[in-house]
Amino acid sequence: MAKRRRGASFWDSRKKFNLVMRMLKLAMRFLKKR
Repeated sequence: MAKRRRGASFWDSRKKFNLVMRMLKLAMRFLKKR
């Protein structure tokens, strides 16, 4: 896939969103265990 400026910003935000979701899932799991 060719890297485009528009695509780069889109994929970057997507990665950030995925990271946030992963952190939220881990936090929920941690809170449930406690």
